[in-house]
Amino acid sequence: MENNYSNWNRITLIAPPDTKRILVSDGEVQVIAQYIDNHWIFDNAAMKDMVVLWWQELEDNPPKIVSSSLDKV
Repeated sequence: MENNYSNWNRITLIAPPDTKRILVSDGEVQVIAQYIDNHWIFDNAAMKDMVVLWWQELEDNPPKIVSSSLDKV
């Protein structure tokens, strides 16, 4: 499998866009999040303590992540 690292921005070098949903990573895990008022809001609330090191743009209408635990209710 070929990895494309050129789309990723290091958080310490390039600030993420405010209020736009983007793909973020801690170097191992990737999730969709928004950076709002200096806080990360994750589509998957279980990732709230993730340390974001990398980010990349998503298409205009990326998929929303729905927790599988909600599907079991």
